[in-house]
Amino acid sequence: MRLAAPGFAMGCIKSITQSGTFTINGIPVQIMHPVIVQFGTYSDQDSSGNQVFHLVPPQDHKELLVEPEATPGGLLALLCPSSDPAVTKLCDKATKSGHTELTAEVQLAGDITNFSPLAETPFTLPIKTKLNNPC
Repeated sequence: MRLAAPGFAMGCIKSITQSGTFTINGIPVQIMHPVIVQFGTYSDQDSSGNQVFHLVPPQDHKELLVEPEATPGGLLALLCPSSDPAVTKLCDKATKSGHTELTAEVQLAGDITNFSPLAETPFTLPIKTKLNNPC
């Protein structure tokens, strides 16, 4: 944080979400494991004299720490039946093998942006969701 201008803010941010839900294709998925977002920040002034916040990833570059969450109803509730032949093949294989469970894993899809400590939404976290099935 040595880049912070004298008299301006610097620090570490760690946000922990212990519970809640997110929705995939209309199906609510319960957050059962903590979701942790972490990064450093420092501020300085832009050419107009406005305070600007900069983000710094952790040394290990793990801004988002999550564990896969079970999806209610599994593969059959989320994707089956489908008009996509590849998905239909997966659904058939999963049904025959009895492996219809499905987990959803949230992953970072870009840089954390728009950090503003006084805003109602303090930062923007672009994400994507990876679905996992044993088949």
